[in-house]
Amino acid sequence: MRSTVSTSRARGPLLVIGFLALFAVVGAVPRTSAAGAPGARALDFLVVGDWGRDGDFRQRDVAVQMDSTARARGVRFVISTGDNFYDDGVPSVDSDRWRKSFEDVYTGPGLAVPWYVVLGNHDYRGNPQAQIDYSRRSARWRMPARYFMRREKLPAGGSADLFFLDTNVFIEGYQKDAKYSDLAAQSAGGQLRWLEQGLKRSTADWRIVIGHHPVYSKGASHGDTPELIAQLKPLLDRYHVQMYVNGHDHDLQHIVVDGVDYVTSGAGSLTRPTNPRPGPRFTLGKTAGFVAFSLSRDSLRASYIDWRGAERYRSSRGRKAASTAPDTSPTR
Repeated sequence: MRSTVSTSRARGPLLVIGFLALFAVVGAVPRTSAAGAPGARALDFLVVGDWGRDGDFRQRDVAVQMDSTARARGVRFVISTGDNFYDDGVPSVDSDRWRKSFEDVYTGPGLAVPWYVVLGNHDYRGNPQAQIDYSRRSARWRMPARYFMRREKLPAGGSADLFFLDTNVFIEGYQKDAKYSDLAAQSAGGQLRWLEQGLKRSTADWRIVIGHHPVYSKGASHGDTPELIAQLKPLLDRYHVQMYVNGHDHDLQHIVVDGVDYVTSGAGSLTRPTNPRPGPRFTLGKTAGFVAFSLSRDSLRASYIDWRGAERYRSSRGRKAASTAPDTSPTR
């Protein structure tokens, strides 16, 4: 008599084998970024500013959400828009402020990536050279000079040139203030010539400029910077810079002027209100947070995320056209 196997008994091992095969296939699916595009086809990075307060004033909460976002998106680097240490910068590379405000706060594995950093006005109240020198001691802190440029290759083709500025030298009120005596040795004209030469030579698909001070801002504490409107904005317009990113005002903002997206990300810890005057696409005051970007050859998407991890606003723009309207997709 031929032996038969009950289909009910045989189905168990077959189901297990099928499930394992399915799990292997699912595990091979590329990670998808929160912006809605496969992470492997975009350059993802975070921007945070005005943060260094020993983990207080929601700084540590923002760090937790930055890590969560970084791991979900496969973030390649973080940009800091300055005022990295309150209230008076750091005195040296050996200062305990490095541990209290940076190393022991941004501890998540998603944040173990390069941090490209600019100087804010509070950093000038200490020893700004120490923040440059710390680049040789830290595996992730990257400030090779007071202003510098990086070219980033985009995963699916194309490139982006990122210009990091020291905007403190342009602020007239600092020139006569003893707290900023180190600025006397810096040249605003030399930095502008360097920037113009770099923008003129750039063949990248994207040109993004980063500084501490805003060009345009609806922040209730500072607002627009007349010196940058007069000296920097003409270069941004002439060389078709797509985005300028800054801190200084302790909030999150998105403003579009003459085809350039102006993004404020200065809500890394202690925050302030924004001015309700009409004009900006988005402002968020009194709420700590950061901005996450996803950059491909043809588009730039931004997500404005608060200290709880909620996306409060999102926007997108094309390579050759500025944001014409905020992305109206549902937010978390």
